Amino acid sequence: MTTIVTPSGEDLAALLDQVWTTYIGEELAVLHTEPVDGGPAPLGAPAEQILLALISISGTWNGHLTVRTLRDVAQGAATVMFDLPVEEVGDAEISDVLGEVANVIGGNVKAMLPEPSMLSLPQVVAGGGTVSLPATELAATAQLDWRTLPIIVSLWRASDSPEGR
Repeated sequence: MTTIVTPSGEDLAALLDQVWTTYIGEELAVLHTEPVDGGPAPLGAPAEQILLALISISGTWNGHLTVRTLRDVAQGAATVMFDLPVEEVGDAEISDVLGEVANVIGGNVKAMLPEPSMLSLPQVVAGGGTVSLPATELAATAQLDWRTLPIIVSLWRASDSPEGR
């Protein structure tokens, strides 16, 4: 039997920092690479300011990768990625940038998992950042800050997936 190694919080932090540095040109500060009170760290902001990007992974290992952050973070990142003044950054650019970050991290996570694995297209949810992920458990999480604002990446393992180590 093959042992599956699920990416850790440290892996997620390194991937997010690498993606952010590549696309945005700034490093992130790592705050947590372990669950906070049994789950991902809270964002501590009103629901209307929270965004969530979701990628599903299916194959030998099944689960989801989420990236949660504040609208201000995604808007600031969009100004850099699209070289636009902040007043010209709309919902489409904000959704594109957060979806792209989740997609690239998801692709890197997929490469760490056994074949076969497939990724879904990214979905971005605004206004609360809550999505029901039934029959899953938190496998790994990391909170990083950009300009003192939080970005949380989490990996959720489906109950029918091997636990790994």
